[in-house]
Formats: sequence, structure tokens, C-alpha cells
Amino acid sequence: MTNENVEKAKADAKKRLEGIGKRVADVKADAE
Repeated sequence: MTNENVEKAKADAKKRLEGIGKRVADVKADAE
């Protein structure tokens, strides 16, 4: 893998984690 691909994969993973975190926060807000 080139450095460019590694950076892209890292950015994608970060976006996915942030998306999951947002979803969890939404679910918690709904539960309250």
C-alpha cells in the first residue's frame, strides 16, 4: 500500500468511528 492509500484508509476509519459515535449519541438521547 502506498502512503496515500494508508492516509485514505485512516481518514475513512475515522469518519466511520465518528459516524458510529453520532449514532450512539442519538440512541442515548432517544432513550432519555
